[in-house]
Amino acid sequence: MATKTGVDGSYSLAVPEGTYDMTISASGKKDFTQTLTVAVGATNSPVSVSLNPVDNWTWLYILIIVVVVVVILLILFMRKKKGSATPAKPAEAPKKPEETPKK
Repeated sequence: MATKTGVDGSYSLAVPEGTYDMTISASGKKDFTQTLTVAVGATNSPVSVSLNPVDNWTWLYILIIVVVVVVILLILFMRKKKGSATPAKPAEAPKKPEETPKK
């Protein structure tokens, strides 16, 4: 089951009784997971959550991966471009010097 929050961050989700793992996620933030037990006749149980930003190291790893991929693509592009060059024309035979008429 999934739901989205309203503009103010509130949410509502009707579920049958049981135990659930609630996961809250947002772009650029670490996921928050909490186990909740819902009993018969239970009413709203407010859960206040503060999401922490993703570690700076995560962004560094993403940057490194992007740079490596770009370098690999550049290498492949340069190899392809080098291999697709038009073949060189065959060398022409050297011209013989013109003979001067004998007198």
